[in-house]
Amino acid sequence: MLANSVHISTEYNSTPGSGKKTKTLLKKLVIFLKKFLFFFEKLLFFFEKLLIFFENVLIFWR
Repeated sequence: MLANSVHISTEYNSTPGSGKKTKTLLKKLVIFLKKFLFFFEKLLFFFEKLLIFFENVLIFWR
């Protein structure tokens, strides 16, 4: 498995040691995606609460 990943990194990056740069970029991307998903989840939770609130308001005004 490790030999495979090393082979792939040297295949795409002709200069030695640039595979490490790719890995750090991937790590940054993963961290960004985790933060984005966490934010998105909070946003959905907020909208859910907002919908429940408006539903209660509509029931109250009937």
